[in-house]
Amino acid sequence: MNITVGITQVHDAFGVQYARDLAVAMLAALPVALVYLLFQRRVTQAIMLSAGIKG
Repeated sequence: MNITVGITQVHDAFGVQYARDLAVAMLAALPVALVYLLFQRRVTQAIMLSAGIKG
């Protein structure tokens, strides 16, 4: 199951509760943010390399 389906199921199961929806969305985004923070330098270098910028 992907993240959007999981959020929809939580929303359908518990009704309209925006605090819970926001908490689920934050938990879904947390791993992506942590991976970006760990590999920030490499991501920036890859973007600069693909754009042809030296630095």
